[in-house]
Amino acid sequence: MPERNNDPTTLPIDFNSALTKEQVMNICGCDPAHYYEFSFFDTRVTQITKPDGSIVTDGDPVIGQSVSLNGFMVDISPSAICAVIHAGKLSVGDWLKGGITPATQSQLRTNIRPMGFTDESAAAHFETEINLDNLETITGSVLSGISSESPLSMIIHLNRYTRLDNPSEGEGARLTGDVYGIIFPSGITTGLHDISKIWNRRLLPHPQLSTRVKIEKIFLGVGPDGKVENLSEREEIEGKYDILEGGSLIALRYLDFVPFIDRNYSTPDVLGYRVYVVTGGVRSLVGEFTGDVSQMRRDAGVVVFNSQMLLLDDLDSYIEVDVLLENEEAHPLMSESEWDLELESSRGLTLASEESQNISARVWYKNRPAVNHAVQLISSTGNGRSPIVASFSEEQVLTGSDGRIFPAVMASNLDDLKGILDPITGIPINSLSYDRYAGNFVYLTIPNEKRKSSNGNEIIELSIRVLRKFSDSDIPDSPSFRRDLEPIFSYYRRYFPWLHVRELPNGYFQFLDIWSYESVKAYLPLILDRFSRNSQDPMYMPRSRDLPFGTVKVLRKWQDAGTPE
Repeated sequence: MPERNNDPTTLPIDFNSALTKEQVMNICGCDPAHYYEFSFFDTRVTQITKPDGSIVTDGDPVIGQSVSLNGFMVDISPSAICAVIHAGKLSVGDWLKGGITPATQSQLRTNIRPMGFTDESAAAHFETEINLDNLETITGSVLSGISSESPLSMIIHLNRYTRLDNPSEGEGARLTGDVYGIIFPSGITTGLHDISKIWNRRLLPHPQLSTRVKIEKIFLGVGPDGKVENLSEREEIEGKYDILEGGSLIALRYLDFVPFIDRNYSTPDVLGYRVYVVTGGVRSLVGEFTGDVSQMRRDAGVVVFNSQMLLLDDLDSYIEVDVLLENEEAHPLMSESEWDLELESSRGLTLASEESQNISARVWYKNRPAVNHAVQLISSTGNGRSPIVASFSEEQVLTGSDGRIFPAVMASNLDDLKGILDPITGIPINSLSYDRYAGNFVYLTIPNEKRKSSNGNEIIELSIRVLRKFSDSDIPDSPSFRRDLEPIFSYYRRYFPWLHVRELPNGYFQFLDIWSYESVKAYLPLILDRFSRNSQDPMYMPRSRDLPFGTVKVLRKWQDAGTPE
């Protein structure tokens, strides 16, 4: 992604064909010939988990096949970071080919503990559905029973990103990171999610973790001094698990609570981890795992245990994880949270100026819907990159009979901001210029005493972007390039100085200059075609979604008026 796009203090830079690729990448923060492009490389199938929980790591023809995913990873808003993968095309060797539904980034978490929260220590996962185009039967594979009628899902976990300006990594590592992922049949859950939470059950640090300071610092410590006070939610470890196959399988996802302690893939110096089901106060061991990087690379951070001990109708049945120390001494590490707040709609919203949109979230207590429970709705009070332009319409809502809430997020009128403070200029403004982005976070929260972070609250962070909207009455009968189109395109001139370029041996060639009347006029039919495509079409434009709603109407009116300058 272009680093310039995240800094609202940047000023326009004219395209200069004399600059080298290295000079241009330092300006843009990436290769501008590939803005927002996202792809897997050197990613392969390493393990298959069978329906009974047993695993296959060799001998199956699918093991070792290359996994490819290409698409565009675009921020919802540079002022409230939340990436979405669009137009993703997936393949697994010759076995599987298809597209994926848009995948929205989870809230970021610290994956490399001593570094604190930075670009290079952050991790996030993306959940998506696979729309199959082709599925071949592979003779001799345990996956041969999966048919093209079987819906498939995918979860990928991205971490250990390497910035362009990292001085200690080789050039080949720049702008890359690691991916761990699973593909699985969507129907493997029990189907009881309306009455019992069976997916994404949440684990938090065990209350007894603080009694062992050394262990607490290894898993929770942030910064060089290893202090664990005043953790943010991004710095707190957590885990999730799912109940599969009618309740007989437990799939534990551990990548967010077994951290790296440096960029060399070192995991905590422990013997491993033990997983227990607690029912009626009695702990029963269901399995162990090592949790080191070699296992992560094999099972993608998901261990599956076959257990009949977790009773779906038992409110007092839950999961705990112990860390296994020297001499096989075990110490409590993770314990299931009684309370959970789950977002059911997208974490990232793009709203038109003055419009609103309802979101869906659900509160759970002991994995059952929490009825008539208060959820606080918090709007940002400050943002260093944008005026506050999005807020909830209420301060508190109560859950319904199914534990759900549907609060509305409202967008301000970007042309009537009523003297709101602009954090960049430091002065009140009534209208935000077209070359600035607008957006901020809003939050849902409930108390959760098991949280060590966020003052004991469960928090969902929503990323909101607000764009202008042109109605028919806003568009002149005869729009002109200088008066009407230049302001619309000014965002791109400011943040994307090498937009629409092709790479040449000695630099870049710009085939479309959106600041040139003649260039835009010549490319207008192609521009309209790209703007009018479905967002999941790889040829759709614009990928960063910063043009006002209704821009296509303006361009068509300009075309019908004879493209006046």
